[in-house]
This record gives sequence, C-alpha cells and structure tokens, in this order.
Amino acid sequence: MRIMRIAPIVAAALLAVSTVASGEYQYVGSGPQSAKVLVEFSDGTAYAFGVSFRDPSTTGIGLMDIIEAGTTLTTLRVDDPYFGTYIDGISYKGHSNSGYGGGELYWHYWTKEPAADWVWSMVGASSRVVADGCADGWVYGRDGAPRLPGDANGDLAVGTGDLSIMASNWMTGGGKTWADGDFNGDGAVGTGDLALLATNWMFGQMPAPAPIPEPATLLFLAAGLAVLRRRGC
Repeated sequence: MRIMRIAPIVAAALLAVSTVASGEYQYVGSGPQSAKVLVEFSDGTAYAFGVSFRDPSTTGIGLMDIIEAGTTLTTLRVDDPYFGTYIDGISYKGHSNSGYGGGELYWHYWTKEPAADWVWSMVGASSRVVADGCADGWVYGRDGAPRLPGDANGDLAVGTGDLSIMASNWMTGGGKTWADGDFNGDGAVGTGDLALLATNWMFGQMPAPAPIPEPATLLFLAAGLAVLRRRGC
C-alpha cells in the first residue's frame, strides 16, 4: 500500500524532470553584499537573480547593470528629469515587455527590505539605494507584488517549507492559490507546480547557488511529498 501511495507522486516527479531543462535563476556579480531581483513578464513567466555587489551606494538600476553584464537580459531605459532613470522595457530568454500600454501595462517597480513585506516603490530605481539582504521586483501587467515560482510561504527562498505546503495540498482538488502551492494558476497543486518548485529549488541561499535537483533528488522530493502528506504536515 505504501508503494501505491507514493507511486503517483513519483510519476509526477518524473514528468516534472522532463519539463525542467535549466534553472530559472542565476547568480551574478561579486562582493560581500547581496540582493535578490525578481522579474515577471506579462505572461506570468518569472526569473530570479541573486546579485552580489561591493559598492554600498549601489542602486536598483545598478543591480540591473550587474544582471545585464552577467546574463543575456537587456533593458530599455528612459531618463526623466523628475524620476531619474527608469526601466521602460525588459527582454530575456524570448520574453519581452516594453512601454506603457494603458492600465497596468507597464513595469511596476517593487522593493523589499529584510524582514519586511514588498512595497510599491515611491522612488525611482536610480534613486533607491539597496542594502545587503534587500530585494527588488519588476512586474509587468499587474499591480500585485512580485512572486517567485516555488515560493509558497513568501520568504523569497524555495525549500522544504514550500515543499511541505505543497504536500498538504497535493492533488486535493481545485480552488488552490499561490500560498497553497499552485504556481501555474490552474487552481490545483500538481505536476506543473512541482516542476516550477524544482526549477528554483533552494534559490535564496546566497551567495552560493544550489544546483537544480537531479532526477534522483527530485524523486526524493516527490517521496517527501507523500511522507509529509501522510503525517498531515
């Protein structure tokens, strides 16, 4: 019976492995301080970056400079006499949004201090000085706070706590939300959500990145889902 209980989740894990080709997160830069940057395009695709830096006067725009230097991400910037330099467009891995299209169709800039919630920034990215442990978020097309796929508990990291949340909601029906582990927005917690969690697994342990789970590791995670569910965690 135990094998029968675990088998469906193991199968889901195997399917998840086939959908995870590479990590959605990257670590760039160098220095004793670090920050996180989340970028979410209008189609819901999100990317996470861990950025290390040395200059204590580094700004939100400075973080994007480091990301551009270390990845293929590019930005379109506008210099405004009142708001300074702001980002009007971002392109990365085939995703691109730019300009103002009415309503919420523009790049919303969010900031997060250590141990605090996300807030919509009241200053431009060129004026916002980042500190060790801070986070910046860029969201196009919606006014909600940035979200890291796989991060159910909102601590800007993906790990065992999020896995436990997924376990408690695994294949239990519809009506689920992001906080329940539904990262792909289909109202349920299943294979697609497990793939997203695996893609960003252990992101947030800075400055050294943790590798994406190998198939054997993901099987272990899947088995863990079954164990946690049986325990009622």
